[in-house]
Amino acid sequence: MPRRSKPPVSQNNRRHKRADPSGLKLRRQTAGGARQPHEVVIPESAAGTARQGDWIAAKTRLPQESRSTTEPPANDHDSPVARGFGLILSQTTLLSAALFYFGWIRTRATYAYLGVDSSLLGYGVSDYVLRSINSAFPFVVFTSVAVLLGAAFHRAVRRMAVTGHVWAKVLPKCVSVGGYLALFCVTVGVVVRRLQVLFGVALPLLLCVGSVAALWAVHMARDFTDTVASQPTRPDVVALAQRSALLVLLVVGYFWAISINAATAGRQIAQQFERQLSNDPIVVVFSAHPLAISGTGVSRTTIGTDAAGFRYRYDGLCILVATHGKYFLWPANWIRGRDRIFIIGESDTIRIDVSIRTR
Repeated sequence: MPRRSKPPVSQNNRRHKRADPSGLKLRRQTAGGARQPHEVVIPESAAGTARQGDWIAAKTRLPQESRSTTEPPANDHDSPVARGFGLILSQTTLLSAALFYFGWIRTRATYAYLGVDSSLLGYGVSDYVLRSINSAFPFVVFTSVAVLLGAAFHRAVRRMAVTGHVWAKVLPKCVSVGGYLALFCVTVGVVVRRLQVLFGVALPLLLCVGSVAALWAVHMARDFTDTVASQPTRPDVVALAQRSALLVLLVVGYFWAISINAATAGRQIAQQFERQLSNDPIVVVFSAHPLAISGTGVSRTTIGTDAAGFRYRYDGLCILVATHGKYFLWPANWIRGRDRIFIIGESDTIRIDVSIRTR
């Protein structure tokens, strides 16, 4: 087969030969003269020197622009928001336990004010979870609004850092000082019991704010260090321990705040029960045997004879709660600290009638 005559070597070709002594070049060529990607042409002079491994590597190597076009499209389910919701939903056991704890605190505070042990009610997990919603709902709203405002503040500081504004360095330091000062005040409040009663839920909220402020300052300091170094620095054990401790304080403060709010809400509900006692329906208890029921406004009347089914009648009572076959009754004119709560179980010898109070 006759060989083609070689074109005259120009100055540019000499340069390419000097730059590529092996003669292996990646060209893009078509029949019409246009270049086509991924075609490798090896000159005859270099055919003997090119190894088979080099040929396979050159044949399969893709340009950077072609490699980028072959990457699969990003999945919308892998967004940070989707991952965050997935993380929350995956912790259903932890969330249920937390809601159960808050509901138990609220229920215990309610009936402890009235002199009843909450364990006598026989509530289950679902009962406590439902009673925790009112206690946790305000903090969920507060946390959501705080996250939105904090994200806006963080973006503003990052923009100032990009433009080289002096406040980009001053604000993290001020926030750090304020955060650690808040943590110091919380420490004093934990030691002095009287301050806990005085500040109430403000003390754990201050713990949450101080922890978040210190965490943000640590993050900004780390981010600024990585930016100056132009590459991520190695993990620091001290910084990792610092972040872990602040996260623990944040979680403790959050649970502490919701617990105080649940206990306060429970006492308020009990006081509301006490104020609305005069509007509750009237309960009349009929019994075949005498019952040890007495209190402010409670009267016992003997009706019928010994052969009658229900001989004794008790008036002036109201139902506090009825659960699992047990009726918790209290006097219609109940006075805290003097009157008692009566527990009556279902029986064939007892009948309970409920009527609307008439004015």
